Amino acid sequence: MFDSFAARLRRRSLIALLAVGLVACGFRLAGDAVLPEQLSSLRLVTRDFNASQNQALQQRLRRAGVTLADADASTVPQLTVKLVVIPDRELITSASSGRTIRQIARGLEYSLAGADGEILSRKTLRQQRDYTRDDDNLLASNRELERAVVDLELALFNLMIQQLKRI
Repeated sequence: MFDSFAARLRRRSLIALLAVGLVACGFRLAGDAVLPEQLSSLRLVTRDFNASQNQALQQRLRRAGVTLADADASTVPQLTVKLVVIPDRELITSASSGRTIRQIARGLEYSLAGADGEILSRKTLRQQRDYTRDDDNLLASNRELERAVVDLELALFNLMIQQLKRI
């Protein structure tokens, strides 16, 4: 019984030591980026966004430490973001199985302007994914497409925030 207690104590001590070491070295989980101080407050202007896309971007910016200012706050830097739909490409079609592999792509254009001028000129990001369209199961194929599009958009938002972090 004493050996198992000592082993558990050593294991817990080692885990605690590793956790303290990770925190001390500055380790952060992915997606938990914190933007620089000058970007702690932003006006967000979105183009070609629907309500859920706008909400997802706002949520990610807030998680990165951004306070979103009102549209009339002219002293705060303005982040302008536009989603671009890139036409789908058909990659492979199988006549025997009724399946088609398609590539979907989305782009995100963003720029950052301060009260005294441009901080960051327009940048363009692009992400793409493949998905399988099954003519025998269109409902599932459509759900897969919707999920792939949402995943692309979220990946673009996260990539933009990672790039803004480097300013």
